[in-house]
Amino acid sequence: MSKLFVEQFKDEIYRCIRCGYCRDFSRYRDSAYRVCPLRENDATPGFEPYSARGRLMLIRYVLEGKLSLNEKLAELLYTCPTCRNCWDKCYVAQTKLKGEHMLNQVEIYEAFRHDLFKAGLVSPRHKQILDWAEREHNPYLEKHEDRVKWIPENVAPPPLKGEVVYFVGCTASYRQKHVAAATLRLLRKAGINVAVMGSEEWCCGSPMMRIGHRDLAKAVAQHNVSTIEKMGAKTVVFSCAGCYRAFKVDYPDLGLKPTFELRHVIDLARQLVNEGKLTIKGGFKGKVTLHDPCHTGRHLVHLKAELYEQPREVLAKIPGLEFVEMERNRRNSWCCGAGGGLRSYNSDVSLALAKNRVREAEKTGADILTSICPFCYRNLSDAMQMINSKMKMYDLVEILDMVTE
Repeated sequence: MSKLFVEQFKDEIYRCIRCGYCRDFSRYRDSAYRVCPLRENDATPGFEPYSARGRLMLIRYVLEGKLSLNEKLAELLYTCPTCRNCWDKCYVAQTKLKGEHMLNQVEIYEAFRHDLFKAGLVSPRHKQILDWAEREHNPYLEKHEDRVKWIPENVAPPPLKGEVVYFVGCTASYRQKHVAAATLRLLRKAGINVAVMGSEEWCCGSPMMRIGHRDLAKAVAQHNVSTIEKMGAKTVVFSCAGCYRAFKVDYPDLGLKPTFELRHVIDLARQLVNEGKLTIKGGFKGKVTLHDPCHTGRHLVHLKAELYEQPREVLAKIPGLEFVEMERNRRNSWCCGAGGGLRSYNSDVSLALAKNRVREAEKTGADILTSICPFCYRNLSDAMQMINSKMKMYDLVEILDMVTE
C-alpha cells in the first residue's frame, strides 16, 4: 500500500491517551458536557467508533497494517458532522507543542477521508455531488446558470466589481435564497454598493474538503481567490458559516493566502450599527434563542476568530426582543448535524441530531430559533417540520433586515 496522506499526523494520533474526554468532559455526565452528538443520539448510543478515541484507534490500526481500508471503515469515518467538539474538550488537543496543538482530531479525520476518497471508498451520493460540483460548481445538483436567481426581481442587480464583495455560497444561492436577499438589502441600507461574483462564483470548496477531494477543493479555491482579486475587492462578506470557514481555514491549508479581508455579515453589521450606519428600530416582538454554528465557533477558536459574542451583541440591541440561551451554547453548542458531509451521506442521522437541537431550543420557551448559517437553517428548519415544532426559524440577518432602516 502506498503511503497514506494521514501519515503526516502519525505522531498526533499516537498522542491520544484514551482518557475519554472526547466522550464525556465531566465525570458527572452533566448534559452540558456530553461531547459527541453521535454517541448521544438515540440510534447509536455509546458506540465507541463514534468517539474521537475510537476513530483514532481505527486509523492507528490502518497505519500499523492491522486493518485495511474498507467500506465499513469509510462508513464510520463519514458518519460524523466534524463539529470539533471532541477537539475542544480534549486535554491533549488543548496542550501545545512548539506553538501548535498536539492533537487535531477533525484535521486527522479529513486527511483520512482523503485516503478513503483516493481508494474509491466514497458513497454513490458523495461521488454524484463531486462529479456535479466539478461540472456545475455546486453540490446541489443545480444548473450553474441558476446561481444568480436568488437576486430579487424588484431590486437593481449588484455590480460585478467593487471593494466589498458578497460571497453568497451555494446554500443561499440555491436553497435559502431569502438569506441572500436579506444580506443584500441589509448591506445596501448601510450605503454599501456591494458587488457579487455572479456566474464567476463557484462553490467555496468546503464540501470537497469534507468529503476528501482536496484536488477539486484547491481548484475551486484558486478560481474564487483569483476572481475576487480581479474584482478589486478589499473585503469579502459571507452569510454562510461554512464558506467563511473555508476561506479562513481551508484555503490557507491548501496553500492559498487571500489578500482581502474576510468578514461574516453579522460581525460587519454589528460594526455598522455601532457606527450609526445602520439604524435599528423597534417593533420586533418575540422570545429568541440562538444556535452557534460549529464553523463560526469551535472551528475558528484556534485562530481566535470565533463569532460568539457578535450575534449576541446584535440581538441585545433590538428593542422588544427577549433573548434566552440554550443550555449548550458558545463552545459547548450542540451541533445541528448538517456539516462534515453528514447531511448528504446519511440524512437520517443528520436530521436526528437536528431534532435533538430543536428540542433543546424548545426547552427555553423561545418562539424563534435563529443562527448565522443558511446550512444550519436548512437542517434545523427541516427538523422543526418533522417534529411539528411550533417554533419559527430565522437567520439572524433576516431579523436584522426586519428591524433596520
